[in-house]
Amino acid sequence: MKITREDLGLIWHTKTLKEFSDLKFDKILHHNNVLGTEKYITYNKQHIEGFEAKKLHKGHKQATVYFIRTEDIKKLPIIVKNTFKVHDKNKVFNVINEAKSIRITPKQLYSWRQIIKTFAIPDHTNLTDWLNYRMKRLYSRTSGQFYGRYITESSFGKDKCVESYRLLLNESSSISDPTTAKLFYAACHNKDITINELPDKNNKDFITMCNVLMRIGDKSNMVDNRARSTAGTLETADTSKLSVCFTHNIPKYYHDKNKEAWHEIYPYNVFNRFYPVLYEGYLQAKFPDTMNHKALANKYSPFLIAWIKSVLWYEEHWFELKNLYPDVSLEHFTFLKKEERFREHFIGYAKCVSHYAETKEEYLKILKADYESHHKYLDLIKNESNWKRSFATEEQV
Repeated sequence: MKITREDLGLIWHTKTLKEFSDLKFDKILHHNNVLGTEKYITYNKQHIEGFEAKKLHKGHKQATVYFIRTEDIKKLPIIVKNTFKVHDKNKVFNVINEAKSIRITPKQLYSWRQIIKTFAIPDHTNLTDWLNYRMKRLYSRTSGQFYGRYITESSFGKDKCVESYRLLLNESSSISDPTTAKLFYAACHNKDITINELPDKNNKDFITMCNVLMRIGDKSNMVDNRARSTAGTLETADTSKLSVCFTHNIPKYYHDKNKEAWHEIYPYNVFNRFYPVLYEGYLQAKFPDTMNHKALANKYSPFLIAWIKSVLWYEEHWFELKNLYPDVSLEHFTFLKKEERFREHFIGYAKCVSHYAETKEEYLKILKADYESHHKYLDLIKNESNWKRSFATEEQV
């Protein structure tokens, strides 16, 4: 299916994507619909062991509460075929009595370049920064353990981009007003997490959250969190494939509101684990006066299914792929010794760019733009009176 620039504007309207998601996925329960740990409910004086799950279905104002039997949990994702109601401890559960396991089969129908070029609304005042942002957001899913921070003006398009792929790809979470509980729950159920906006550093939970972020940013494969309900117990999140990033506005936005900016809130040991870039420009969304989003969802369904299958293929096979320009030196992209993690981030992203770029020149051009965006942010904050960057005179590597 040939997709034009005009088509992309129609496809990536979030209402079109929501109609597509409802059309294809409304009856499906995924791992991130599951809440908490194994429990039991009582029915006819018998215990049924399993897991609580919630999903907000199309046309419903309240989420439906399901109960998935323990023996069915490994079948996820599932299409719910049949349920019966059980009243247990002032709660109504729709116990799944019949379900069918379903999975979209990964298949490389589009190249990485084609995936990125057909991802999101194409019109933007800064096409290079918009390209890097879109590419990094999908790369965070394919690579795992990718930790970034994206600083922009409020109209850049960062939230719309995330909302778009979250309607198509499972196991993605966006957190506002971050807390340890929100972060840890998301880490247990997702492949990538976007932390949107800033926390309250005066909250007694803030230091605990910073410790969790430091563990994640260290590429720890497992992170423990003391359960809130029972003292002395631990919950464990598998973070071996988890990517986490922050999105927020430029410092001036917060200073104009008499608030602290990101770098003034978080300690340096969190700062140096999440690679910051300052992206510029504004999304230029142009839509027809009237749009039939349901009709558009049906029309572009074959493209969207092929796009999803291709992304999933890269998620499965990413570590089998190599940088396509191994002979191109990246030594002139230097970082401070104490920020060696930033260099690792950059080298990892270079492999991603190599599968997009058609020439060595394009490869270096994209990397140079992203490297410059990194330093634009550092230059922006280096003279801040309330914050002093550690190791500012360290030898570069």
